[in-house]
Amino acid sequence: MQKLIFAFWDEPARQERLNQALLGPVRERLESEGVYRLRVNVPDDAVAKGQSLYPEMAGDRPAALISFFVNTARDIKGPLAAVASAGAARAFGYETVESTPLPVHTVADGKRPVGFTQVAFFRRLPGQSQEDFLRIWLDSHTAVAIETQSTFFYQQNPVLRSLDPAAPQFDAIVEESFPDAAMEDWEVYFNAVGAPDKLQAHRARMSESCARFIDFTTIKLLITSEYRFGGWQDLP
Repeated sequence: MQKLIFAFWDEPARQERLNQALLGPVRERLESEGVYRLRVNVPDDAVAKGQSLYPEMAGDRPAALISFFVNTARDIKGPLAAVASAGAARAFGYETVESTPLPVHTVADGKRPVGFTQVAFFRRLPGQSQEDFLRIWLDSHTAVAIETQSTFFYQQNPVLRSLDPAAPQFDAIVEESFPDAAMEDWEVYFNAVGAPDKLQAHRARMSESCARFIDFTTIKLLITSEYRFGGWQDLP
């Protein structure tokens, strides 16, 4: 199977309309098409206070995203029509490979879980080979991300290709879930509650690791509520 991630761009004034479309009719149409492991990520009211995290990475970021698996990306006419029905100003799809070093085992029931999901889109460093990029990100950086943050879900999605040549180009899409308190407290975010020295060390270690493979000028960061549909769950 192949994982597809569709990112939507729209005006802030239309955000609530887009959220409702993705969680309602778009989701229903995709379910009728028989897609697998359907997820919707939207910046709804529950995560409003988190939108100020990393403001330098918010410019021209996607307004929401939706992801699912299909048997083959060669024949997705129905899912593409469902995505287009969201009516966003722009929507682009990416074919990815999913790696989940920190899974969530709750069953997908369409309800908003506790916590929030941070989604990051980025490109690798200029001149860096794909091989080196993946080796650093998927191998050595994975432990750093898990050990320095309070994440309870961590998923890496290397981008194989965009489905539209006009799409913004990204090499990676990352999904990380944090406790709700991390939206307002860096000590919670970096798993260093009551330990200022630990907070400083975790921030520095994470920043230094990211600098080995991320082009920081390309990062687009979105704080979302994640909704999973279809009764599935991550594997142990």
